[in-house]
Amino acid sequence: MLQWADTMNRYGTNTALMLNGIYAEVHNATLIADPDPTSTQKVLHHSPNTDYNELYRFPFPGGSKATMGFQTNIWCDQLPTLGSFLPGWEFRDSANVAQVSFSIETTGAMSIRRGGVNGTPLATTLVPVVTANAWHRIEMKPTVNSVTGAAELRVNRASVLSVSGANTQSSALSSSAQIAYSKSYSGGIGTSHKNLAVWDTTGTRNNDFLGSVQMTDIDTNADTSLTWVPSTGTVGWSILDNNPPVDTTYIGAATPLSNVFGLGNLPADATSVLGLVLVNRSWKIDGGDGNTQMGIVSGASTGLGTDRPITTAPTYWWDVMEVDPATGIPFTPTGFNAASLKQSRTV
Repeated sequence: MLQWADTMNRYGTNTALMLNGIYAEVHNATLIADPDPTSTQKVLHHSPNTDYNELYRFPFPGGSKATMGFQTNIWCDQLPTLGSFLPGWEFRDSANVAQVSFSIETTGAMSIRRGGVNGTPLATTLVPVVTANAWHRIEMKPTVNSVTGAAELRVNRASVLSVSGANTQSSALSSSAQIAYSKSYSGGIGTSHKNLAVWDTTGTRNNDFLGSVQMTDIDTNADTSLTWVPSTGTVGWSILDNNPPVDTTYIGAATPLSNVFGLGNLPADATSVLGLVLVNRSWKIDGGDGNTQMGIVSGASTGLGTDRPITTAPTYWWDVMEVDPATGIPFTPTGFNAASLKQSRTV
């Protein structure tokens, strides 16, 4: 099941917003324009320096699992210069111990390792699979186990490395609970990241490698039914589509009420929809009760997300929807383009 997807566009240039309920850590990073001149997307960029840190760390929303999947697009300004200090992705347990990792080597080859990005190599590609100054889609799926562990790496859709019957467990826990991109000490490289997605093996959809997908942000574009009160003016949708969000401009409700907003269309070349990640950033003004719930309105049907209590801190909340509530199967582009977003205060 799809657990999360992120284009990096919603935060503007403010990395502090990434810590509002989504990422556990973001270090020495900036949100900049995509180095690809044909793109208008924001990317999370990490410049070379002499400190060890995580560019980002993301806890899996579904909790610890033996098998998890993660994908992202990465752009390397250059390849690593020191083989003892490598960048890469670490699947960590709930105590933040790296179980298994996927490292980028000095030649552009990649390795699967037990432990952290400089841990014990389990397998390495025979040829380079990553080059400098180009985008590469990296997909990873490890299973954590001390005896029957496994891991597979795909680059640009091609399976380039796999291990099975291996020890992929570095702690007493046979699971991973979070993903971290770890950058090394001196010899580190500058990297840019976008289009992050997390999935597990549960459910009947999006429970294995996602393949060639394009993530896109779709904003509100109309007030179909506005019952909450805007902090300024009489329009709500143009407040919600601010990227980044503006805390002094908002819509609010003192009692349970529901809104419905129109949404923009998918790109014209979209042929299918794997799933939706409904995201809002909300908070309450005191310690009293306050629940909100998101949903998708499709025809006469409404698919609802979790009815959740919110906090007094501005926080991103999200729900994943993999099917059209009107049909029970994945959205078609036409079906999505006709759908609306519902936002309710329920308590």
